[in-house]
Amino acid sequence: MNMLKNVVLSLALLLVLVTVTFAAEVAFLTPGSNCTGMGIYALNASDLQEAIDMASQGDTVVICQNTTVAANPNVVHIASQIFVNKSGIEIVGSSNGTDRVVLEPVNGGSGFGTLIINGSVLFRNITFSNSSAANSVFIHIQTNNSADMMVNFTNVSFFNNTMSVRIVNSSNVSFTGVRFENGTTLGAASILAGNDSRGINLSLVNFTNVTGPVFTNGSTGNIVGNIRILNSSSSGQYTVLRVLNGSTLTTAGSSTVATEHMTFTFSNMRNLTVETTFQSSSGVDAQRCGSALFQGCQLVSELIRLQGEGGIATAATLDSLTIYYNSSKLTSGFTATEVYVGLSGDAGWSQLGRTSYDAGANTVTYGPYNSLNSYYGAVGFVQASSSTGTSGSGATDSLTISEPELTCPDNT
Repeated sequence: MNMLKNVVLSLALLLVLVTVTFAAEVAFLTPGSNCTGMGIYALNASDLQEAIDMASQGDTVVICQNTTVAANPNVVHIASQIFVNKSGIEIVGSSNGTDRVVLEPVNGGSGFGTLIINGSVLFRNITFSNSSAANSVFIHIQTNNSADMMVNFTNVSFFNNTMSVRIVNSSNVSFTGVRFENGTTLGAASILAGNDSRGINLSLVNFTNVTGPVFTNGSTGNIVGNIRILNSSSSGQYTVLRVLNGSTLTTAGSSTVATEHMTFTFSNMRNLTVETTFQSSSGVDAQRCGSALFQGCQLVSELIRLQGEGGIATAATLDSLTIYYNSSKLTSGFTATEVYVGLSGDAGWSQLGRTSYDAGANTVTYGPYNSLNSYYGAVGFVQASSSTGTSGSGATDSLTISEPELTCPDNT
């Protein structure tokens, strides 16, 4: 049976090799630091790059806290460019039970990437922070779409980075229990997946005060667990998702996207930019009907804006969209059975329709979409009633036909 080896980083000056029967670790620490409770360390490295180079398939690189720095013992400074070309390794931050190890690149990081990955690696219990130089990227993944290479992020955070993760021509990249927060450049993407990257999976991911994920140049992504995208620095409309240049994004199962404004889910979004906003900030009338077919209209959700790439609606497709609405907005005269997906236009709300609705869950679904350059919402529509009455009332008067008297010419 192969011996399990764990690699832990250390800034110690000497490289020490100790043979053990069940574990080997390399410590990346300043003098006086330790990885208490992490196990027995058989290998020690002078920096993170050396520890990764030592690791083999099945090994774990453990990054220990710097306990000699009283002000912030969790921060570990690393080189501005480190290559991860190994497969089947884990890179794990030690913890004192309350705080994660925080990795910070020197000089604000690198434009090509601080951690450059071409292999299979799992990251756990780490905060990636302060890759804040102009055009810098903390993690650059490029595995040439190898089916054998998987990159997973579990229970990690990204904080105050210009761009956190860039994925190029890579498959099988997963984010589970991950936080992206406070991007230094709001216009930059927290996750940028491009160049035919495939199978980018998001589950239990929170984006706060950063631009949401961007998929471009034929990439594909899946939301396999609920995600949340909040921008508390903006009181109005903001971009939630961008799926561009032939890329496709979908949700699996009952996974949802929640924003400050609303919650929704969808299937097979292509060539679209998605924004959400409060109705009060949009200029959209919540109650104006765009057709005489309806005597009453009532918006019962906030607004989602779907905009086709380049403003060309025919370039965009959306198989279905489910909107979660607020049942308390169903005022007198409106019921859940009258809620449909509505399209906002100059004249007011028009009824797109619904393929299903769930009054218990307060959801309404419609698709596919043929028009994708406007605001949409869950809207109650009350049909105009038919009129009856006399002439002048708008109804047709009754017509009386009298039977004529018939006579025969031979009769006298």
